Amino acid sequence: MSEHPKIELTPARLAALLGALFALLAVTVIVTLWITRTGGPGVEPRAAEHDDHGEGEHEEGERGEAEHAKGEARVVALTEAAVELAEIQTEAVVRGKISVGTDVPAEVQLNPERVAHVSSLVSGQLRKIEVSLGDRVKAGQKLAVVRSVEFGEARAALPKAQAAHEVAKSSFERQKKLRTEGIASERSFLDARAELRQARALLDAARAGLSVFGSGAAGGAEFSLLSPIDGIITSRHATFGESIDPDDTLFEVADLGLVWVVGRVYEQDIAAALVGAPVLFRTHAYPSKTWTGTLSYVASTLDETTRTLEIRMELDNDDGALKPGMFARLTLASDAKKDALTVPVAAVQTHGGETIVFFDQGGGRFERREVELGIVSPAAVEVVGGLDETDKVVTQGSFILKSELEKESFEAGHAH
Repeated sequence: MSEHPKIELTPARLAALLGALFALLAVTVIVTLWITRTGGPGVEPRAAEHDDHGEGEHEEGERGEAEHAKGEARVVALTEAAVELAEIQTEAVVRGKISVGTDVPAEVQLNPERVAHVSSLVSGQLRKIEVSLGDRVKAGQKLAVVRSVEFGEARAALPKAQAAHEVAKSSFERQKKLRTEGIASERSFLDARAELRQARALLDAARAGLSVFGSGAAGGAEFSLLSPIDGIITSRHATFGESIDPDDTLFEVADLGLVWVVGRVYEQDIAAALVGAPVLFRTHAYPSKTWTGTLSYVASTLDETTRTLEIRMELDNDDGALKPGMFARLTLASDAKKDALTVPVAAVQTHGGETIVFFDQGGGRFERREVELGIVSPAAVEVVGGLDETDKVVTQGSFILKSELEKESFEAGHAH
């Protein structure tokens, strides 16, 4: 009885079998995903790749026929689920003003004219701290309490000076009366007047010495440090119980309602830096928000080290959104057009050496459109050919469509 030939499953034979199985599985997954995502071909060529030359060919026109000869894909078709997955967003082409300018690095800074540094006028000891870093304070609000020997002496000197002045005043009035009656000598009268003047000077000095503490003067040897302006505590170097001197800055109070934006312009761009020139301002923290204003200051000389020119604009900041130290960009406008068709910068791509956008045909179909650009600004570009007003173009996800287009064009080229 003949035996069936025995097949030995060697390691090499096993590896080959597993490789074939994995390859088959991979092909199945790819085909399934392709069909699920697009419901068919992901990119539609213009009519040259179809046998029928019906309604689609007439819609695309002569421009499409030129591309058909090259076998180049022009329309990306996605299912609704694929559009959502790719986070495709579109915007209409709009007509309006566009300007181009020079971008320069900038930084938000405190307006030094709205900053107060609070220190003690005399040496002493901090007995109480009333505020914390970041607190909002009003002008005249108590910040800290200081105990000072000098203040105690100044406070004690005032009643002494007042008493001495009263004595001198009474003596002068008496000598004046006696002189009138012919009883007191002229010399006595003059001495009394001199003593009164001296007592008055000492009283004025005592009052002045105490008045420097303002309404913060408390009882005994203690007085309060008060905020001179409305603002926010942006710096605090005060600790309970520590000894302080007049040179010590204990608090910084800043009014952030008006801030400076300081930039530096390179030498080749200083022609656009003029006081009163329009300027745009954007921060890294709020990339979608743009502030507008004018230059309030342009330096007269270049920085010798960086070879840049300092420029500055002032911005209202009542909401406190702008924080000192924020990095930003200033754009100096140098050219403008009031009536231009514009699209966001994000809508523009380069493909096959041409500048393109993806025109939204609706129903998940996005057409590759060559466009001719005019003025290019940091946020938008002028389109002088290829689009009409109210056309919709892809702004978010255009790079994904471009990648899909390149992939399908590559596959179409190899198919020929």
